[in-house]
Amino acid sequence: RRFWSDVDFENSLQREVVITFLLDRTLVEDEDGEYLEGELYMAGMHFPMFWLWDYPEEDRSHLLMQPSADFEDHYELTVTFPPGTYENVSYTYAVHTGGDTFVTESGFRENRIFPIPDDQDTIFVMEAPWGDWETTGEIVVSSEPYLADLPEAVMLDQNYPNPFNPSTAIRYHIPADTHVRLVVYDLLGRRVSTLIDDQMMAGSHRVVFDGTRLASGSYIYRLQAGDETVTRLMLLVK
Repeated sequence: RRFWSDVDFENSLQREVVITFLLDRTLVEDEDGEYLEGELYMAGMHFPMFWLWDYPEEDRSHLLMQPSADFEDHYELTVTFPPGTYENVSYTYAVHTGGDTFVTESGFRENRIFPIPDDQDTIFVMEAPWGDWETTGEIVVSSEPYLADLPEAVMLDQNYPNPFNPSTAIRYHIPADTHVRLVVYDLLGRRVSTLIDDQMMAGSHRVVFDGTRLASGSYIYRLQAGDETVTRLMLLVK
């Protein structure tokens, strides 16, 4: 935890740095696990950001996140930090649910911290999931146009969160355009839900599985991409 009196010139930027932050919109939920509807904003203590709820008279338009053109289901915001900015940027995300009401991803003083690298002026950050303010965002590409690297093989990630209630995100990766079928089964082999059954472009993809109507227990999710099949297990706890 740092205060304004802790900051000196040795801890501040000597140059302008442009950072693009990317956040997975499908995982934005309230404390009860319900998907949050509304505009997604970024807020912080470093100029040109500010805490949205402290300054309702300010124009918030430059802090409004927009859908990413290159990362499916992600929203992004590009922020230019001028010289003199403290090198560890403190910030959080919030959903505008109406009027002057913003639902943040964290509690009081629980904010994300991103240490700006010394040798990069253009940075692209793939953020940790909503509510995980203790994990530093991952720099996915830097100093060049950002395009997700194509995976080398068909991969199916473990769902997150796991165990889950009532919904969870499943991420998969395909190296080439192909027909994809992603299906959820119970342990008796009965089909519970078909999440995807379509031609998909090469790259990384996410889909959200909603288990609201299901009973607690283990479920199998199976990815078929072309001639390859990958299966994983997930746990629903209510």
